[in-house]
Amino acid sequence: IDFCYLVNPFYPSQKLLDEIKANFETLICEYPSGMAVNTLLAAKYFDIPSDMILVGNGAAELIKSLVEKLDGKIGITLPTFEEYPQRTKSENIVSFLPQNRDFSYTASDLISFFSDKSISSLLVINPDNPSGNFIPLWDMLSLCAWAKENNIKLIIDESFIDFARTAEDNSILKRDLLIRFENLVLVKSISKSFGVPGLRLGILASADKELIAR
Repeated sequence: IDFCYLVNPFYPSQKLLDEIKANFETLICEYPSGMAVNTLLAAKYFDIPSDMILVGNGAAELIKSLVEKLDGKIGITLPTFEEYPQRTKSENIVSFLPQNRDFSYTASDLISFFSDKSISSLLVINPDNPSGNFIPLWDMLSLCAWAKENNIKLIIDESFIDFARTAEDNSILKRDLLIRFENLVLVKSISKSFGVPGLRLGILASADKELIAR
């Protein structure tokens, strides 16, 4: 068992595989659905308005596109998922390294550290990878409020949240929360939760409709 390979071992289900096999010729011989159709499907599944969600060629495509458009300094906790630091100019990264054995931290730790750092954006991967640090929803909401108050774009990556025991109760991917915190950008890989990394699916959600449109 390779614990570094973060993909749900119980998916895809046989029903999904059978569906793909039954439609193999169509999938191979015809062009795929356009962005509008993909967006509508994602919006329906996550119960989010279609102009607040975007489907990407895996989360990696969305991360690249998002990070390249960020201005100013970005706060990043280390160690973390390397896709973000690798896509960011090193001189724009303000890094926080927890001073404990298991690299754990809370929303309060992040607020305390970044309050005087003049960052424009803050990245939080929740649960984090590789540390496994997890911030529950009640604590994450305090971070959302602080970021909004300080005009900081808060990027939350929930690609690994379905591996947490209380995923549904702690996910911030909810219509009302996105609307309440327009500064919030939510990224989620579909590959890991559903065990389909070869399909290259990811989503980005935000009430910042200008960002989504761009």
